[in-house]
Amino acid sequence: MSGTTKSSAHRPLRRAYRFILIVALVYIVFTPIWWLVTPLYSEAHCVAANWALNLDILSDDELTFTYEDGEIVGRIIFRFIRPYDNHRFKASAKETCGSGRIHFGVVIWGALLAATPFCSFRRKLIYFLVGWALLFVSQIEGLYLQVLFNKALTLQHLEPTYQSRLPAIVEYVFDWGGQFYLLIGNKLLPILFWLIVGLPLLIKGGSESKA
Repeated sequence: MSGTTKSSAHRPLRRAYRFILIVALVYIVFTPIWWLVTPLYSEAHCVAANWALNLDILSDDELTFTYEDGEIVGRIIFRFIRPYDNHRFKASAKETCGSGRIHFGVVIWGALLAATPFCSFRRKLIYFLVGWALLFVSQIEGLYLQVLFNKALTLQHLEPTYQSRLPAIVEYVFDWGGQFYLLIGNKLLPILFWLIVGLPLLIKGGSESKA
């Protein structure tokens, strides 16, 4: 009886060790593979960003994203009016983002799901595709915020007296949101997804009922 109790007590710990081991193995195996996929994935990012971020008919900013030498390059052409003489200017800004900083949230998401004891491969695949889609959209938003950050810096350099029409808090989010996301947030987001979707199943030991 005591042996059975002791075995039950150690079961969650063994499950945790197994989960960590599988996450590490999947991440190690798929990281070099992902480096091979990165150029195609980056091109897809650029195509999607060029389409989605130029739909705003209320803005006359011209956004262009290209994949060049292992990096995603975002360029923005914008116009602004100098406040003291109402003279209209045209300027541009550029942001370069290493694709490795953007994409590896997908590998983390895949590794976490691979180690989570879902009842079926089909359910695991559905979660992976939904999470991947959300990551893809958020990665485009991160690129956009980073370009806006450089636009703000360029405006401050060209015209220190320029006053934005946006509230200060919105400017702050634009200025730093993209940097935070590309450096840290895109790694934390798949972990947040997993805490919602996968952690309860890991605790229960994969006892999710079949769909």
